[in-house]
Amino acid sequence: MRRTAGCLLGVLGVVVGLAAVLIGGDIAARHYATSRIEQRIRADAPTAREVHGHIHSWPFLQVGLNGHVDEMGARIGSVKSGPLLFTNLDVEIHRIRISTSGLISGHVTVNSIGEGTVTADLPLPAILVQLKLPDVSALSVIADGPSRTLVVKVAGLQVARLPLPSADLFPCVPAVGVHPDRLSLACAFTRVPAAFTTVSS
Repeated sequence: MRRTAGCLLGVLGVVVGLAAVLIGGDIAARHYATSRIEQRIRADAPTAREVHGHIHSWPFLQVGLNGHVDEMGARIGSVKSGPLLFTNLDVEIHRIRISTSGLISGHVTVNSIGEGTVTADLPLPAILVQLKLPDVSALSVIADGPSRTLVVKVAGLQVARLPLPSADLFPCVPAVGVHPDRLSLACAFTRVPAAFTTVSS
């Protein structure tokens, strides 16, 4: 009986040890892939600061078998576009399909996504100073897709066009909210942003 119990404990120990190795490998693979996302974003947007990528898919190593990732994205503290500094840029992509053929070489290609969203803020104080405006009471802002600019109007008259962040990170035309301290930008998309198309070692 003691020998049987000892064997069972030994097998359990092996199983627990194997599970720990697999979990450790899964975490390491996820961390590696996440660091490559951050690297690609910094390459596409050199002015980006505080870049934090994330991937949600459990177990992550199943990606090598089915080519499916539940969610990936990145939070960027700030990124410059011309003279403007956009903050809190948050990209979320869901239902990602990737090519598994390049996984061994460390080259990952995103083939398609189900949907994605992106949000960002644009602090207003610097804009008000730049445009010599006292406050936001008469300010209206809309995004113009073809020119990828924010059209700023005061009392119905256009006073400026401000550049949006790169389409590599901000691939859609946002709705714009005007707040006392900032502009808030948000939109949804179904095409893969260039910054997430490939992740290479």
